[in-house]
Amino acid sequence: MNAPLIPAVHASAVQTDGGALIFLGPSGAGKSTICELLSGYAPQIAADVVYLVPGPDGRWGVADGGRRAYEGPLSAEEATALRAIPLRAIFRLFQAPTSRLRPLGGLETCRYLTDALFEVAWQRDYDLASKKGLFAHLAAVCRTAPGYELYFNLSPATLELLKL
Repeated sequence: MNAPLIPAVHASAVQTDGGALIFLGPSGAGKSTICELLSGYAPQIAADVVYLVPGPDGRWGVADGGRRAYEGPLSAEEATALRAIPLRAIFRLFQAPTSRLRPLGGLETCRYLTDALFEVAWQRDYDLASKKGLFAHLAAVCRTAPGYELYFNLSPATLELLKL
């Protein structure tokens, strides 16, 4: 039996009352910084890589990828054992002098998720059918969770934008 494809994306994540927020961006975009800024309000789920886990209700969850995510695909047993927090929103980070939020459409959000997917290098080596399956997963994620561009700084305005 083949293991299910569980996308791993280069992202940080925190848990809020409403679910998980994930933060995307290349190295240096501020993923660790935003988690530190939110640390008094929202516990960190993951610092570097998250798994996007399909739920039985059609919604998606977020689980810490940890170091394991860089080793290759999960086995079926590992995938079943993941404990995921329901995904609330996806944010592509940009450091800026003034904090602001720009809603994204599904296609833009999916593009950012795809970039983050392929920052976990071993996923680039999947065969075409597997890559299509991963893209279908990302599209499903984007249909169930809103996406935003978050231009942020270290001010309380960033917390207000995130409603924390």
